[in-house]
Parts: sequence; C-alpha cells; structure tokens
Amino acid sequence: MTGALERALLGLSNGFSLVATGDGSAFLLRDARARLTSMARILVAGLLGGLAWTGPATGQTASSAPQLAVTEATLDNGLRVLVQDDPRNPIVAVQVFYRVGSRNERPGATGLAHFLEHMMFKGTPTYGRGQIARLIEENGGRDNAYTTKDVTSYYTNIAADKLDLVLRIEADRMRHLLLDAAEIDSERKVVTEERRMRSEDDPDGLVYEAMSSLAFKAHPYRWPIIGWMSDIARINRAELRAVTAADLQRVARTYFPLDRKNVSILLPAASATPASK
Repeated sequence: MTGALERALLGLSNGFSLVATGDGSAFLLRDARARLTSMARILVAGLLGGLAWTGPATGQTASSAPQLAVTEATLDNGLRVLVQDDPRNPIVAVQVFYRVGSRNERPGATGLAHFLEHMMFKGTPTYGRGQIARLIEENGGRDNAYTTKDVTSYYTNIAADKLDLVLRIEADRMRHLLLDAAEIDSERKVVTEERRMRSEDDPDGLVYEAMSSLAFKAHPYRWPIIGWMSDIARINRAELRAVTAADLQRVARTYFPLDRKNVSILLPAASATPASK
C-alpha cells in the first residue's frame, strides 16, 4: 500500500499499545428507534403518494450487483486490515473489531468490557472529554460502538478524505485513554440505568438473562454483557476505585495489545483502491 492509507496504517502499527472500550451501547436503542421512525415516515409518504414497491426493475437482479473484492493485509505487529473498495460511495466506513467480549471476563468482575466501551469516549490528554465525538460530528461523520459476548467494535462513517483524522483519533485514544476515578464513578450511574432499562425493567431482557444463567452452567456466556448489578456497583464504589482502575487496565493489557493479534480493522473505502491510498 502507498499514500494516505499506508501512512495512516503505519501510524496505527506504531501507535497502538493499549485499547479500551467506550460509550455507545446506551445510544444504539435510541438510534434504532430514530431509524424506525424515519422509515415509517417514508413508508407513509410513499403510500399517500401512491407509490408501491414492485421489486427490482426489469433486468436487474441481485446477481447483477457489483462484486466488491476485499483486500487483506497483516501488519508486523499483528494488526489485520481488510479493505473493500466501493467507488459508488464518497464516504469511508472505519470499523475496528477486538476479539474480546463479556466471555473474557470472570465471576465477580463482569461487565468490564462494556464498561470500558463507555470509557473509550471519555477522552485523552490530546482529545479532551467530549472532543472526539464533536470532531467527528463537525466533519460530518457519525461514530458509535457496541459490545457483544465475543467482540467489541467501534465504527465511524465519515467523508473519505477524513480517514486520516479517524485513524489518528483511534490511535491516540487506544494508547492514551483516560481512566479517571471521578469519570469511572460518574459512568457507573449511566451503566446502572442502562442495565435497569435493558434487563431489570424489561421482561424480555430479564427472562433472557435467567435462561442464559441456567443454560450455560460452566461457560462465560452465562453472565450478561452489561454485567451483574452487584459487579457494576463494586467497580464504582469510592473505596474500590484503585482496584477498579487496576481491573480495567488488566482487561485492556490482557486482551487488547496488537501484538496478540486480537484486533482487526475493516475499511470499506470509497472511490479508491488500496494501492492508491
């Protein structure tokens, strides 16, 4: 690879040493509701206007869609990069996947991967609290993150010429993420309320948690991604703040260093081939 993408990836190769997780899960539900509302409005407008979907136009089939090749490369530090060029779009979608989720935790310290996902958005010495999201938004992009039982993912959709900005931010916050005790204590309230909304006050979520705890007797899938309420409270109690910070750092050191090949980056790039970037 040559050009801007190569320089950016080399920066990632040299800059990443510590990865943690951040905010996002609490906003996924709101984003989904907003998208559903928007889709409903479009549907109603279409019906009122006499529009009807009849399937693809004559001669157009699913097989006629362009086949977009994926180029794969692995850097010296183990970072796996996948690039898919789509010249039809003037944007770039950067997705960073880490092969660590709630299954990599232990009893008594559940919910750490998800908690770290929240803390990822709390800033660095270079990008202060709230500045990362503001920079992405000011440049016309959207970013978010999510945690599952198996992976943690961070993604940004932005104009293609802003790719360097996104990768600089990722490299900085993954190496210099702030884990301030006051921020940890404050975020506990957010995570606690999220757990109430998704599990304790949601019959479906409550039943799913109960079934998982019974179905997976010995497997780490038995605890919820967000963690048990008692563990969330333990993480954020004032007298255990030092232990909390140590636990967060332990998860980051154990599962996120690039030389352990736990990280992949997917770049569905726009209007450029990997060689030209």
